[in-house]
Amino acid sequence: MSCHFLQVNRQEDYRSTDTEAGAAARREGYNKRRPETTTEKSGRRGTAGAELQSRPRIHLLRRQQVGRSTHSLNPREAVALAAETSCENVDLPDFVNIATGTPFTVNEVEALYDLFRKLSNSIIKDGLIHKEEFHLALFRNKKTNLFVDRVFDLFDQKGNGVIEFDEFVRSLSVFHPDAPEEQKAGFAFKLYDLRQTGFIERHELKEMVLALLDESDLNITSDAVEMIVDRTFDQADTKGDERIDQEEWNEFVKNNPYVLRNMTLPYLKDLTMVFPSFVIHSEVSEADMVA
Repeated sequence: MSCHFLQVNRQEDYRSTDTEAGAAARREGYNKRRPETTTEKSGRRGTAGAELQSRPRIHLLRRQQVGRSTHSLNPREAVALAAETSCENVDLPDFVNIATGTPFTVNEVEALYDLFRKLSNSIIKDGLIHKEEFHLALFRNKKTNLFVDRVFDLFDQKGNGVIEFDEFVRSLSVFHPDAPEEQKAGFAFKLYDLRQTGFIERHELKEMVLALLDESDLNITSDAVEMIVDRTFDQADTKGDERIDQEEWNEFVKNNPYVLRNMTLPYLKDLTMVFPSFVIHSEVSEADMVA
C-alpha cells in the first residue's frame, strides 16, 4: 500500500469530522504552508500513476526476500527482482493462456518458466533457446546429430531458429504422461518425416534409425540397420507403395508400443514436487530395435 494512499485516507478522515466551512478554512491554510507532495510533483510531470503504484510492490518484495537465496524465489519474484536490478520493464508470460490446451497446470507452467530462463540464458543471454543451448542443456552434448536437430525443429514451431517459451511448453507437453497417444504418434511421425512430405520414406527411416543409435551410443551392424528398416516397412507399409503415411504409422505404433517409449517423460507429471534435469534421451534398446 503506497504512502500516497495513506495520506489521502488521513485527509479524508480529518475532513469528515468537521464542518464544511471549518474544513475549507483549515484546508486553505494547510495548503499555503505545506510543502508540495511527491504525488503533486509527479502529477505535474504526468507520471504520477504508474510510478507510485508499482514502486511499493517492488520495495515490499525486496523486504520479503531479505536473506533468501535467489534460487528459492518463485518465477514471479525472480523476474520482479531482475527487473528492478536491471532497471528494465520485464513482462511475465501469460501462464494461464500458455497452460490452456496442455496437461500442465498454471503452477507447473510457472515452474517450467524458471527452467526455461536458465536454459535460454546458458550461452546466449537473450531469453530464447538457441540450437546450441538445446543441444547442451537438454541432451548434454555439443555434437551435431540429426535426431537432436529434428527435435529442435519440431519445438521451434514458428520456424525462426529459436525456441520461445510458449513453444517450449506446448512442445514439451507432448511428452507428458497424460498427453494423448495420438499427439505422441503425430510428433514421432513428423520426427521421421525428414523432408516434411507427409510420408516416411525408406531412406528417411534409415537416416533416423542411424541418428537414434548414435544418440543412444548403440553400435549395431549395417545389416541389422537394414533389417530394422525392412521389418518396419513390412509391418507399416500396408498399402505397399514404399512409403508410410500418417494412418499407417498410427496403426504401426499401436501394434508396437515400444516405438513411442521415449515420447513419455514421467517426471513431467510432478513438476511442482520434483525439479528434473529434463534430459530427453531415447531409451530404445538394441533388443527392441531388432525385435
